[in-house]
Amino acid sequence: MLGNTLGTLTTGIATVGPVQYRYVEIGESKRLRCLVNGLHLIALPGGKVVIHVLFNEMQRSYELEVMTQDEQFGSEILEQIFKFWASENVYRGKIISLEATQEGRSHQECCSIVFCSIPTVQREDIILPQSVLETIERNTVSFLHHSDALRRSGRSVKRGILLHGRPGTGKTYTAKWLARSMEGLTVILLSGEQLWNVKYACWLAATLAPSLVIMEDVDLIASRRDTGRHPQYEMTLHQLLNEMDGMRSDAPVIFLLTTNRPDIIEPAIASRPGRIDQAIEYPLPDADCRRRLMSCTDVA
Repeated sequence: MLGNTLGTLTTGIATVGPVQYRYVEIGESKRLRCLVNGLHLIALPGGKVVIHVLFNEMQRSYELEVMTQDEQFGSEILEQIFKFWASENVYRGKIISLEATQEGRSHQECCSIVFCSIPTVQREDIILPQSVLETIERNTVSFLHHSDALRRSGRSVKRGILLHGRPGTGKTYTAKWLARSMEGLTVILLSGEQLWNVKYACWLAATLAPSLVIMEDVDLIASRRDTGRHPQYEMTLHQLLNEMDGMRSDAPVIFLLTTNRPDIIEPAIASRPGRIDQAIEYPLPDADCRRRLMSCTDVA
């Protein structure tokens, strides 16, 4: 491996220097030392390969160049790299969120991936009428469990769920339970200003499927269309509509949207099968749920 500083000298020629590294988060409290700018010199049975790795500071992303004497061989190497990247991605099966970078706050283009730690919630901790809980479970856990059978029969394995009800009825608590209840599931959390990153969240969801995209208080970006609103809100709403429509039907992805105000949700989302397939209302606690709540000492 050779390091290349790519520093411009007075002669305009880059110099050869030490390999540059940066530490990248790959999990909760886990970091990996990664190359910033350097060359990998590799000898393979099909020929010799030079791989240039460069971290783009402006876009906060890596650029990869493959150089070989044979173009077809170079294309095969790139294809193998991308297959390995998709299968061994460090974000696969993790709980993550998208945070705007300094550049992204002004241009709506850049965001960074952050690993999230949320407490484990058991099914029995969810205080809901049994019929409501079973409906949620049937449309999430059971749906993904049977995704292979659904795909073989030609059915869509993409699903949209809207949880709505008054504040404090358990929507967020349910989302925490679902986030840790399915093995190998990639969970993408979006709330507040993170909702602006819906385009990148949907791309990640498709890439890292099976995935669960949780959008809390989705009415912030998905309220009814209004010509008096800032154009940025309308653009984000259209992005959400397009991404939910454009997601491949064979990609096992569940969109879990929550809101306290279902009456202001854009009908093109709330009333459109293929975007929202099931709307589930969270009722106020009945007598049985109230007794269970009174007996609990550790309900969030």
